[in-house]
Amino acid sequence: MAEMQAEGLGEVEVHLHHGVDEPDTAENLRNALVDFRDTLATRHKCLSRMDGAGDPMYAFVHGNLALANSCGGRFCGVDNEMETLRDTGCYADMTLPSAPDQSQVAVINQIYECGLPLNQAVPHRTGKRLSVNGNAHQLPLIFTGPLVFNWTRTIKGIPVPRVEDGALTANQGLTAARFNRWRSANVTVAGKSDWVFVKLYCHGFFDHDQSTCIGEDAKRFFNEMIEAGEKSGSYKVHFASAREAFNIASAAVEGKRGEPGEYRDHRLRSIMTETA
Repeated sequence: MAEMQAEGLGEVEVHLHHGVDEPDTAENLRNALVDFRDTLATRHKCLSRMDGAGDPMYAFVHGNLALANSCGGRFCGVDNEMETLRDTGCYADMTLPSAPDQSQVAVINQIYECGLPLNQAVPHRTGKRLSVNGNAHQLPLIFTGPLVFNWTRTIKGIPVPRVEDGALTANQGLTAARFNRWRSANVTVAGKSDWVFVKLYCHGFFDHDQSTCIGEDAKRFFNEMIEAGEKSGSYKVHFASAREAFNIASAAVEGKRGEPGEYRDHRLRSIMTETA
């Protein structure tokens, strides 16, 4: 994966399953995160550093969606997980949305700070939306992807809406209609409505999903969306890693203007790039 990152094919971050057979402990979680973080940074030159200095930092996705013990004790067990993530260098959590899972919280379609103390379980169930104000934000930020309804599906002629959450899977074709639904979620930094964040995800590149994730279907779709934006002049697509999205959001908070792509390295700097 580090070799793929070196070729410019994305960036490596952290995904962790824990507390599956029995509830995990805060101490064990902290040790696992620090050990993995430092291995990625030291041995493989992955992850990033704030302004190019200090301990490695990372984006996080929780296995089984149970962020901050949000599945009633299953698949986690650590109430103060968000505090542990902060203390070990997590700059953003990318787990959500998780609907219709139990772990889904009420805050949707936002980039926000946790609204409750980080030593509590599920402190992200309320939050403060990121806004253009120049203030430092509490980490980790919660980056949610689009969560809207697709009302176009029918079964035997009866409308049966399904959840649209930005999943790149073969059973949800890549179409202009889906692209427009992602945009309609309007995930932005308050006060910077022209920079819309669309967070997509896949799950491990199952064989039947590969064309939609990284194959011909994906190439066709994204090319079509780029060309449509260029022709209409109504939007422009910028592809970004988790680190780059965080940097662009941080630039928005500071009131930066211009092309969002100019701020890919605004705060967090890739260890691999800095080392090179």
